[in-house]
Amino acid sequence: MPPSLATFHEQRHRRFGRSNPERMRLELWEWIVRERLYPVKLRKHYGLDVYPDDGPDWCAGDLGQPRVELPDGRILRVAGEYEDYYDPDFCIYNHVIVQTPDDAIEIYGYPREVFPPTDFHTATLVDDRLILIGNLGYPDERRPCMTPVFSLDLNTYRIDPVATLGDAPGWISSHSATLDPGGSAITVTGGRVWLAPQPRGILERTVNLLRRNPAPQGILKRSFDDFRLDLTRGRWERLTDRSDWREFVIEVPWRVRVPFDKIFDSNLDETLVPSRFRGAIVPLPDEEGVLSRRFLAEGVPVQTSWECDDVQILVEGPLPNDALAQLLEDLRQNLIAVTGLNSWSVKELR
Repeated sequence: MPPSLATFHEQRHRRFGRSNPERMRLELWEWIVRERLYPVKLRKHYGLDVYPDDGPDWCAGDLGQPRVELPDGRILRVAGEYEDYYDPDFCIYNHVIVQTPDDAIEIYGYPREVFPPTDFHTATLVDDRLILIGNLGYPDERRPCMTPVFSLDLNTYRIDPVATLGDAPGWISSHSATLDPGGSAITVTGGRVWLAPQPRGILERTVNLLRRNPAPQGILKRSFDDFRLDLTRGRWERLTDRSDWREFVIEVPWRVRVPFDKIFDSNLDETLVPSRFRGAIVPLPDEEGVLSRRFLAEGVPVQTSWECDDVQILVEGPLPNDALAQLLEDLRQNLIAVTGLNSWSVKELR
């Protein structure tokens, strides 16, 4: 039975736990989880069609949220986010949601300083704990060169930071984590690493202020290398050296509207692959998505992806500079032809 309107108003907003952990015995939250409600649908149930002006309404935060099924039948969902920054209900959570074998719902909260809002991380089962690695998080809480690692005790649901040393992947998110066969190490592959914004000169800061351009938020670039975390020593080790890989983005100025429909309606082989390489297209794994292409350029694998409002290019090896420059210009011209926009420009992410 749905909670009352009074309960809705009392319990509708996110709140942090006061202990590590705190069982959040909130009728509305448990009902939201059970009914799989998101904020807009929740408000409509109570006759409210307006967006909140006093903070986002609580939800399970399914985006960027690991879901782990335990051998004893429990299902855990750890942290995660709802929507993105442009949505009034956007929120990054730090809760743990437990569905017990008898189908009960338990929600645990944590102080922000104990377990910060976390999303696009991994949760790896190691004996009687989950090892949580990585985070995208809020921009002002990201720390370059640091890799967040936490341990979630599956008996008490207590969360503690894991101290680590060594060559870590950095502020990583959207990656994969695999427990080694011996159970003493976790290998991390793929994902994105956040790099802090470069300091702006006084002239650039003044121009951007006059133009009302947003402050730099840093960049997310692909994590090229594989890393292993030794759980017995708390030490990171880099397993690969792909320093000759390079990543580029072809984009338009942030105020320019990209005609997405033209991209979606175009022949992606013609848009994302220069004409001279279309005979060398190689298959991509399904998880890479339908808006990506991979081909060989002079024997070097190149992956191009349409992401949001730009095109990402990953060059997986040493491509001669003249060949690389021509490849990037060919792709830029393809985008101009498809969209009718002349303002596409190429930038290297580093």
